[in-house]
Amino acid sequence: MFKRGSFLIGAALAAHGFFLATVSASDYQEFFDTQGRKIEAKLLSHKGDGTVKIEMKGGKEYTLPINKFGKLDQQMIKDWIEKTPPAIDYNFLVEFKEDRSDTDVRRPSYKRIKTTTVTYDVKITNRSRDIVKDLDFEWRAFMFNEAEGEYEATGSNRGLFVFKGDEKLPTEMRYNDSLDFKTKPFQLEDVEYFYVYGDEHHKDRMAGLMLRAKDSSGKVVWEYKSDDKEILAQVWDKKKEGKADTAKTAVETPDRVQ
Repeated sequence: MFKRGSFLIGAALAAHGFFLATVSASDYQEFFDTQGRKIEAKLLSHKGDGTVKIEMKGGKEYTLPINKFGKLDQQMIKDWIEKTPPAIDYNFLVEFKEDRSDTDVRRPSYKRIKTTTVTYDVKITNRSRDIVKDLDFEWRAFMFNEAEGEYEATGSNRGLFVFKGDEKLPTEMRYNDSLDFKTKPFQLEDVEYFYVYGDEHHKDRMAGLMLRAKDSSGKVVWEYKSDDKEILAQVWDKKKEGKADTAKTAVETPDRVQ
């Protein structure tokens, strides 16, 4: 219901924690309630749940059921909703851990060389109260190369390397639903030298993870970086604004990070 020229401040106007997305909003215009009373407001966003978020001319924002509006305005709002994507609060919990397998140990003369296959087991959980769907999760998994074959990594072989891939959300995700996947496997090497004058040790390590989600139009709607010093400095490729690349699969070796 409306008061004279304004919305009733009550249950119908209670804030529900709606996330305000940037949408193509109309200018301020006249709306009428079911009893013919008028306000001036503009449409901001909707959640696809039968409500609409508006901004009053004074700047205050309210979320109202569509059925509080008059019949003509209800139809206009429904037409606007059909053309306007719902505002979704994308909020995900990211958990990942190393999965180590296939360890090989060699001991040529004065060295011990251990090679271990390592992937990241990744779990992405929807922490939003919104149902999300049609998402493509693009990922980057990183390792720091300090050992190379039987030797210490040097030059271009030393430093940060990355595997790239993406995981398509197979179904919609409700609150607390999860998407689980593995990254491509890294071969981590651990080279230890045993000299008369002392030992020397060089060891590869996993360096962290980056994730981002794209909607069906290719728009980035959420991003994540693990709290690792090398990863916090990384940026996504600026040229890739559409669908995520396919990870390299012909040769199972990571790319050098520039």
